[in-house]
Amino acid sequence: DKLYRKQKDALEPAAKEAVARAQYAKNEEQFAYYARQKLHWGKGGDPVKGFRDSIKDKGRSLDEINRLYTNVVALGAAEPAICSLRKIGLAYENMAESVANAPMLRALPPEAQEELKNQLEQQAQPIREKAADHFAAAVTKSRELAIRSDCAAKSLQALRTTYRPAQYPPLLEEVANPRQDRGVLPPAAQLLTTVQPTLPGVVLKGTAAGLP
Repeated sequence: DKLYRKQKDALEPAAKEAVARAQYAKNEEQFAYYARQKLHWGKGGDPVKGFRDSIKDKGRSLDEINRLYTNVVALGAAEPAICSLRKIGLAYENMAESVANAPMLRALPPEAQEELKNQLEQQAQPIREKAADHFAAAVTKSRELAIRSDCAAKSLQALRTTYRPAQYPPLLEEVANPRQDRGVLPPAAQLLTTVQPTLPGVVLKGTAAGLP
């Protein structure tokens, strides 16, 4: 933290990797604090002000999370950078869910509560898009660097199942064999030799040469 920018840039890749992993681990405490922050209505005669203040407080924490993990990405260490991009995506996801599932103001009639819930859902949608953008960035970076990363795999899963399934369909080679999924094993190789015997005069080669 005390190094100048030029000194940081001059670090060897192994040193940057170590620093990036250390910073990533250090940020976990701040992320946990952010994730625990809840939106709530104010008490007294102006509950809306309390709700807006709670959104502002959580928003400031989100900005700090973004800053911390962006600093890790800037170090250029591949795996910590990919995981940091996913972490920012999770932070936006947490914010979106907090807004969309905020507690209702009990003083409102049912019709007003339903309208409020719809408005909150609309406000959460652009936040979800930012989450998806960072999950996509983690996947893109993993593919660019040809690195298999658990963080990239989880980001891809989130895109496929929740955010952008049309843009990230399962690849053909990733589709499981249904025969194997049901526990049905393919027939033994010797079965074909008993159903269709070898023709006279045909010389078998390779592993089939030992078959009767």
